[in-house]
Amino acid sequence: MKLWGYLLSSFKQYYDGKVLISKVPLALLDEYNCIPEDIDGVNSFLMRISQTAITISLREVNDTRYHGVKASLRSYGLDLIPLVHHFGGGGHKSAAGVFFPNATLEEVESKLCNAIIELHLI
Repeated sequence: MKLWGYLLSSFKQYYDGKVLISKVPLALLDEYNCIPEDIDGVNSFLMRISQTAITISLREVNDTRYHGVKASLRSYGLDLIPLVHHFGGGGHKSAAGVFFPNATLEEVESKLCNAIIELHLI
């Protein structure tokens, strides 16, 4: 519950609130003694409580197979496929994801924000 409280109080708004991004560094999961699945649903919750076009959850990953950032995206009525395909990801029109190997949270945040504008999604 504390982790969700942190995420809901620390997300960033971009493009007049049309894009919300929450970032989850590994240290945060450790600090709150949580597992990655504990943040499932944050994007959907943010979509319900705000007038936003896209919510993005960025989670740092560092395990035996992967090192980088996992981006989970949600939208109601906006097609996310062009955005995630731009980076090699996949999913559905309103729920998609992409993994950025060897990237930082800040790098991925910047890449996604820039691509949203380049692809004229908002």
